[in-house]
Amino acid sequence: MHSRHLKLAAFVFSAIAAASLQCIAQSFPVPSRPVRIIVPFPAGGQADFQAPLVAPELSAALGVPVIVDNRPGASSIIGVQEVARAAPNGHTLLYTIASPIVVNPHVFAQLLYDSLRDLTPITLTAVAAQVLVARTSLPAANIKQLVAYAKSNPGKLNFSSYGPGTSSHLYGEMLKASAGIDIVHVPYKGAADATKDLVAGRIDFMFMAPTAPLPYVQRGDLKVLGVVGDRRISSMPDVPTIVEQGFRGLELTGWLGMFAPAGTPAPIVDRLNSELTTILRRPEIVERFRDGGSDVTTTTPREFAELIRNDYRRWAEIIRRLGITAR
Repeated sequence: MHSRHLKLAAFVFSAIAAASLQCIAQSFPVPSRPVRIIVPFPAGGQADFQAPLVAPELSAALGVPVIVDNRPGASSIIGVQEVARAAPNGHTLLYTIASPIVVNPHVFAQLLYDSLRDLTPITLTAVAAQVLVARTSLPAANIKQLVAYAKSNPGKLNFSSYGPGTSSHLYGEMLKASAGIDIVHVPYKGAADATKDLVAGRIDFMFMAPTAPLPYVQRGDLKVLGVVGDRRISSMPDVPTIVEQGFRGLELTGWLGMFAPAGTPAPIVDRLNSELTTILRRPEIVERFRDGGSDVTTTTPREFAELIRNDYRRWAEIIRRLGITAR
C-alpha cells in the first residue's frame, strides 16, 4: 500500500511538473516582461554590432520589448556567467562570439560556468571572419612583408587583443607559431580601446572583426593585411586570406550564436530558434551582416550543440599545442 502511494505521488508530481513547463512554454513570452539579450563585450565588436539588428525584429515577433545589454568584463566571463545563472524561462539570453564558449574553458583555470553544461544553444547566427589590421606606418603591405619585418626586428613588434583567450589573442599566437616570429601580446579590455591605440600608432597590428576597422580603413587611418579563414570576405574582396599568402594554421573561422540558460524548456528554445531563423533569413538582415564581415548561417539547436562540441575539442588541441594560458 505504501509503495502504491509513493508511485501515485511520483506520478502526480511528474504530471504537475510537465503541466507547469507546458504552461510556461505556451505563455512565453510573458507580455509584461521584456527579454534581455546579454552581449558579454563592450561596444565595437561583431556581437555588439549584430545584436541590435536582431533585437527589434525579435521584439516584434514576440510582442515584448527585447533589450540588448552589454555586460563586458574579465574576457567576457562576467556576461556569460550572468546568463548561466539566470532563470531558465527564456527572458535572459546570451549573444556571443565563439571564444567565451569554446576557448575560455581551456585558457582560464577557474571559470564559474561550464559552457557545455550551463548554457542551452538556440541557434548559430553567423560565420564570422577576422582580419589582420595594421597601423598605416608599419612597413608592410601584406603578411609576407609583416613576417619579414618581424624577423628582422625580433621582439619589437606588438599585437593587441580585446582580452586574454579571445580570438584576437589566439590568432596572433597562431600567426606567431606559424611564421616563427617573436612578437609581443598587449591585451585590452575591448575592441574600441585597442582600435584607438592602433589608429594612434601605439600598437602595430591586431586581429579583429571587419566591422570596427572598416571606417578607419576607408579613411586611410589603418590598413588590412589579410583575412582569417579559407575564403575572402565580401566587404573587403581585394584582401587575400592569410592562407593564400602562404601561412597555414589560421583557417579556423569564428562564429556567433544565441544561447539560453541550461534547463530552458524545449518549447521555448524551439520558439526562439524558429523566430530567429525567420529574422536572419530576411534579405536586409543578411545584407547588414555581410557588410559587417559575417555570413548569416542558422541551425537547429541540436546542430548548433554539435558544432560547439567539435570546436570545443579543436580549440582545446590548439591551445594545448601553443601553451596559451591566462592562469
